[in-house]
Amino acid sequence: MAIQHLVAFSSTVDGCAIAGGSPYGCSVLKREDSACYYGLTKPDVQTTIKYVRDRFEQGAIDDPKNLTTIPVVLFNGKNDWVVYTEGMRDTQQQLAAFVDEGMLHPRFDTAAG
Repeated sequence: MAIQHLVAFSSTVDGCAIAGGSPYGCSVLKREDSACYYGLTKPDVQTTIKYVRDRFEQGAIDDPKNLTTIPVVLFNGKNDWVVYTEGMRDTQQQLAAFVDEGMLHPRFDTAAG
């Protein structure tokens, strides 16, 4: 849920830590499997980036430009069998479209489950 709050209310967020989270809007993708947990194909990540912009244009979320300077820690362990590391890499790729590179801090190298 951290990514939901981060993206929707970005004007009031000072920092965020996302543990085992899927990209914002991943659930709107028309997929029959659990791609949001296991990892998406690159066009689908691009769809979630577009989804963020569309939601802003609809007035449903804060301006994603607010995300630019918000520090975000992304955490996922190699033994997480619910949200795979590839799913978190998708989250990282989505956020990289909005957050400055130096503000994204991925931590995917632990043995956490």
